[in-house]
Amino acid sequence: MITPDFSLSTDMPLWMQLEAVGMNRTIGYWLQSIGIKIVPNARWCDKRSLSFAFDGIPEGGTVAVGSHGAVKDPEVRSEFLYGFQEMIERIRPKIIVVYGTVLPEMQDAADKANAHISRHRTQTDIAHKKR
Repeated sequence: MITPDFSLSTDMPLWMQLEAVGMNRTIGYWLQSIGIKIVPNARWCDKRSLSFAFDGIPEGGTVAVGSHGAVKDPEVRSEFLYGFQEMIERIRPKIIVVYGTVLPEMQDAADKANAHISRHRTQTDIAHKKR
C-alpha cells in the first residue's frame, strides 16, 4: 500500500508542510505495525521542504511519487524536478512508483541512478482517456 499523499504547496506555512510529511510517516508506521507492507510516498513542494521531505524513507528501496499538479506550470515543474533529483540522490531508490505523468527529465534522472520507474495510471488518467 502506498502511504497517503498529503500534498504540500508553496503557500503553506512551513509548519503545515512538516505536519503533512509527519502524518504520512505516522500512518505508514501504523500500517506497518499491523502487518501491511507499505511503499512510502515522497512529497515536496519547494527547496524549504527538501530539508525534511525524505526523512524516514529507507534508502535503496521503493518509493512512490505523485506528479499531479506539478507538470503544467513551468515554475512548479522546475521545483518538482529539482526535488525529484534530490530524492534520488538522498534515498537512492531502486524502484520509483510514479502515479501521474512521467516527465522525460524524471526518466533520465532515474536511468542515471539505475532506478526503475513503474508508472501507475490514476483515476484522473483513466477519466481523461475516456473523453
